[in-house]
Amino acid sequence: MDHVKGILAEHKIPIDYVELNVFAKGFIDKPISFRLDENRITQILIGEALYSRKDVAIRELLQNSVDACRLRKFLEPNEPVAIRIYREGNRLVVEDNGTGMDYDIALSFLANKGLSYYASEEFRAMREQMDFDPVSRWGLGILSCFLIASELVIETKRQGKDPCRFTIANVGEGMALRGGLLEEARDDCHSGP
Repeated sequence: MDHVKGILAEHKIPIDYVELNVFAKGFIDKPISFRLDENRITQILIGEALYSRKDVAIRELLQNSVDACRLRKFLEPNEPVAIRIYREGNRLVVEDNGTGMDYDIALSFLANKGLSYYASEEFRAMREQMDFDPVSRWGLGILSCFLIASELVIETKRQGKDPCRFTIANVGEGMALRGGLLEEARDDCHSGP
């Protein structure tokens, strides 16, 4: 108010007295804002609210592999890429030799529901030079695995980085990270971002 009095005085508008008591009517002075129930939102993102069939999880895994292999083919055109899907006991295994992830990529994108590597600045810089439109965009498809499984294990290695093994048993509680792959022989076949 003192600042306003100074502005008015510059324009020769005299005010002798301005009362500094301001009262709000009909306003409750308590914080209120929208909140998200993370567990409920996660269940919506995982579940049948988005997908009409549970086997869509397999499609989502294959799409992730295709994107990772296409990106590797762009980065290393002379390297062959491969995707393999099979059952191992009661486990469904999807293997690829795409670009893979390191800890930082997994922390930034895999661990962030709704955030995809393919929306990152790093990928955008490459995107301008390639004829490649990734299927993965929203960072949600991986959650569909929990339509058909109680646990998700991701073994991955990005070129020049340490291999990682992530286990997600409860999508609401995060993931456990273990260094190294279960079988070092799988070093040439890994999941992509």
